Amino acid sequence: MANVPALYRPGSTLNIRTSKLYHVTVVVEKVFTPFTTSQVLVVRVISPLPTHPSLLNSPEECPWTLDKEVAAVEHLKVHPDCWYCDDVDYEVNDEVHMCRRASDSWTREVDAYHILANSSLSGSTVPIFYESGDLILDETRAIIPRVILLEYIPDVTSVSSLGDIGVITPWHVRTLVATAVRFNKLGVVHWDINRGNVLIGAKRAVIIDFGESTSQIQDYIKKFSDNDWGGQVDESQDPMAVERMVTQPDPTTASRLADADNFQSNRATTCRLSNGYVYQNHSHLSTQQA
Repeated sequence: MANVPALYRPGSTLNIRTSKLYHVTVVVEKVFTPFTTSQVLVVRVISPLPTHPSLLNSPEECPWTLDKEVAAVEHLKVHPDCWYCDDVDYEVNDEVHMCRRASDSWTREVDAYHILANSSLSGSTVPIFYESGDLILDETRAIIPRVILLEYIPDVTSVSSLGDIGVITPWHVRTLVATAVRFNKLGVVHWDINRGNVLIGAKRAVIIDFGESTSQIQDYIKKFSDNDWGGQVDESQDPMAVERMVTQPDPTTASRLADADNFQSNRATTCRLSNGYVYQNHSHLSTQQA
């Protein structure tokens, strides 16, 4: 906890301006570490929203200095498409990359949740999406941290932390695979189905983390034709990835890498998933039951 900035420690107060331009004040209850490109906190709402979120997800990287952030912003004004550039200090370069990555992940996640929030999956196999917005800070910042307010789901465990996948029931498998199929039909490709992003509980099976996702509709604009979207779905193989995550033991690092390489290169398979869906690569998903 000593390495956690005082701003995010339990008991601290955060002020957020949401995308609908109202303010919400929250108190930090719990911090999830280590921080990477996101800072995930459980918070208690003081000034209520129409619905009451309890999970704060604020993309940012640690460690951080204002000087590096300012330099990164100035660089991006001249090179707006830069992710890595050779003409800046390596620490500033890292900040440029993290700023771009955090912004990109936040945008992808918000686009996905805007689609999923209007479906029956919301509050069931994906967390409820409450709002997105900016964190209001008293200190000077060159980049305002962005936040996503999501449902906090108690009594669930990631597949990577289960230890024994024998606790995963056929209902969990059917529900999760059907959810991945539904993602694709609604216009979301996850791209990052792994054991850390699949949560299992007695009453819920949930897929999280859409920071690598692609959405057919982005910022309320349809970016892919139906034919082009079919190609995205075929390439992602989301349902097959979910099936593997919840039915196969976690492999060693070496076999995991080899398996991933084989999974990506095998482009000519037809698989009947355990929930009855037929997945054929280079074609659309069929919902014909076994």
